[in-house]
Amino acid sequence: MTTFTVKGATVVGGTATAVQDSFAVQPPAPKMLWGTNLAEGSSYLVSGSETYQQQYDRVVATFGRCDIQKIFYSPLLPTTMAANGKEATVTKNGAVAMVCYKSLANASTWQDLKAGKGNTALQSYLRSLTAGHYMLVWWQEPDNDMSDGGLKTTGPFTKAEYRDTANYLADVIHGTSGLKAGVTVEATACFQYYPILKGVWTDDRVPTHCDSIGWDTYLNPPPAINTSSYETPASNPSTFAAQTKAIAERLGFKGKWGWPEIGCPWRTGDTSGSGRAGEFTKLLTDLRDAGAAFGILWDVNIGQWDHRIISKKTTPAPATTAANVPVATGQEEPAVSAVRTVFAQ
Repeated sequence: MTTFTVKGATVVGGTATAVQDSFAVQPPAPKMLWGTNLAEGSSYLVSGSETYQQQYDRVVATFGRCDIQKIFYSPLLPTTMAANGKEATVTKNGAVAMVCYKSLANASTWQDLKAGKGNTALQSYLRSLTAGHYMLVWWQEPDNDMSDGGLKTTGPFTKAEYRDTANYLADVIHGTSGLKAGVTVEATACFQYYPILKGVWTDDRVPTHCDSIGWDTYLNPPPAINTSSYETPASNPSTFAAQTKAIAERLGFKGKWGWPEIGCPWRTGDTSGSGRAGEFTKLLTDLRDAGAAFGILWDVNIGQWDHRIISKKTTPAPATTAANVPVATGQEEPAVSAVRTVFAQ
């Protein structure tokens, strides 16, 4: 906050009096971090021959900025960061690298991790990082793997086992010394929004030793993919933002939360694509206005729905996979411009 002092006269109750008047002006809030996943060739923005740097440059050219990228190791985090690898490319461009992993050398299970068997490997990785900011996520979207998380009745861990292991790893990150100059690292928990939507979310799964928290958030069907409708009373962008903000703030993550994945498949009844563009505008602006710290587009065709935001697309995907998407050179769907506009604000 900057304080300005103005000498002169102020009028109080109709009477002019000579005073020294001081007032404070709150500077504009910093722009939140916007970005995309690092797609490993699965995004329309990326071909199999592109390097990580070429992908980053293409994302910036398409959306106007890329402050953060989410990357994955499946499942093993290396003991040393590759000099020209995923996160190194992200941070050398001044962006934040959100790094997801599930296991470490000598520690393939949560029991191994909580017993400290992966500490040496994790600390080796942390000490190999080059200047930049990193957000480390152990086991992103754990809700689907909890035996008591409300989505399934079997899984590799319970809510408490996940929480306690993530807390342990966060403590290791915080306690690691000998990092290179300019390196900062935070521990981040990354959940699904779906348990909130289904009404089965409980706060006791959250590792509060982490520095930040996020929910992968999708405006997925229902309604069905073959309609022009995107929302239901329970499933709409303003509800998503309000609910995740409330959880984050009551658990001590005010201003330290966001959506590490954001997706909205194109409904085939939305023939112009304007409906999808409008939903992305709502998703991103509601997230921003709720006070989130970051938002990351899931620009990938993996799984049941095609989430790509395609810059050379002529018609909406008629089914659930990209194989059916007609593409024409030099054209883009309206959602690209919608995202670009919000990213610039």
